[in-house]
Amino acid sequence: MKIKSIKEIKLFLNFFLPIINNNHRHALRYVFRHSIFAEIPTGNKISVSSFLGYSDSFILVLQGFVSGYILEFPMPRRDVWLGVSGSVYFNESLINEVKGFNLEALEDSWLLIIPRKELEKGCDDYPILNRLFSHLLFPNAIRDLNNITLLSKLDGPENKLRYFKTIYPKVWKQVPERIYRTYLIQPDL
Repeated sequence: MKIKSIKEIKLFLNFFLPIINNNHRHALRYVFRHSIFAEIPTGNKISVSSFLGYSDSFILVLQGFVSGYILEFPMPRRDVWLGVSGSVYFNESLINEVKGFNLEALEDSWLLIIPRKELEKGCDDYPILNRLFSHLLFPNAIRDLNNITLLSKLDGPENKLRYFKTIYPKVWKQVPERIYRTYLIQPDL
């Protein structure tokens, strides 16, 4: 097991301490021990399956801003997720290994990856984790998925651009035009 840096510890505690109180520190310790941290500098791209080695995992953006996209040769890149701090993505092997799910850092980013099997075991051992993930992570992941789905269903680039600015008010200007254009012209997901 890799020793965690002070930066990783701080990011983890800043994210989880407001949610889990001191009575559940064993559950928090379990999540910390079984988590993988990934730092992605601005502009870098990673293939999730090859970089992480975990097909079924939860990806949390602890800090930064990332774009998740699918790259299926010979098809062009298709952006499917924009993750800001607090965003969650479920990387499922059945869906994303075949399609080549990748991440690109739009600013220096820190990710927390929790393998699904480890999380399921932790939820069995520490019931507070089940409550935590069903009340925090799942709603965030569903919100992100709903935003992108609704964006793809809107008619006309003007409506899509207006909604894009609504769901990403603080960061939409940071999104490279080549990325948000994929949301404006892409067909249904």
